Amino acid sequence: MSSVLDLIECRQCGYKEADYEYYCRVGEDVTTCRRCGYHESWTVKRDQEGSPCGWTNEINLGFGALWYGKKRVGGNSPIAACTRRQCCLMLNGGCASG
Repeated sequence: MSSVLDLIECRQCGYKEADYEYYCRVGEDVTTCRRCGYHESWTVKRDQEGSPCGWTNEINLGFGALWYGKKRVGGNSPIAACTRRQCCLMLNGGCASG
């Protein structure tokens, strides 16, 4: 399946280089922001016979994205976009406010 990759502006934080991927054959797309963790997708709904019967739009508001890197070594690697709770648990073992 072919796809088109592009960079677009994040709807949540305004970051100019959010990742956008469009899947040509099925017409589905996914937007993911590496800065705030925003994620949006449009996927085809299918009936019991597998025929298209509508669309599903899923939006996950981001609360940041966790990146890691070694000291004095170039480049960083993403761990994952995460929810507020997940980021807090990974960074400091939990959030003070829950």
